Amino acid sequence: MTNQGKLWSVSGAAMLAISLVAFWVWPKFAVGDVHPIFGWAEARTGAGWLDPTGRYIFGVAAAALAVLLVLRPTRLAAAGVTLAVSLGFVVLHLTPWLGWNIPDYGPLTAALAAGQAVAEIEALGLKGDRGRISALPLSTLASPRWCCSAS
Repeated sequence: MTNQGKLWSVSGAAMLAISLVAFWVWPKFAVGDVHPIFGWAEARTGAGWLDPTGRYIFGVAAAALAVLLVLRPTRLAAAGVTLAVSLGFVVLHLTPWLGWNIPDYGPLTAALAAGQAVAEIEALGLKGDRGRISALPLSTLASPRWCCSAS
C-alpha cells in the first residue's frame, strides 16, 4: 500500500470513528431517562428492553467499533460493520416499528417520560424530522468513510 493509501485509510477511519462517537456513542449516554429514538421504538414495538438497556448496549458496541476502526488489523471489518449497521437503521426507518418520521424530540421525550401511549403521542400532531435527521444521513455518513477506511 502506498503512503497516500495509508493516509486515506487512517484519515477515513479517524473520521468514521469520530462520527461514531459523536452520533452513536455520546447521545446514548448524554440524554436523560428517555432517549427519543430508542424510547419511540420501544413504545411502537412494545419491546421493553430497548430504552435504556438497548441504547446502552448499542452505545458500548459503537464505542468498541470506534476503537476497532483505529486499529489497522480490524479497520476494514469495523468499517464494514459500521456500514451494515447504518444501512440497518435505514431499513428500520422504513418499517412501522420506527417509521420515517420521528416526532419532535423535546415533546416526544416529555410524552414518553409521562407514559403516554403511541396513539396519544401521534394525536398530538408533532411535526417531526420527516427523515432529515434520521435514515438518509445515516447512510450518507457511513458509506464514503467506509470506502476511505477500506483502502
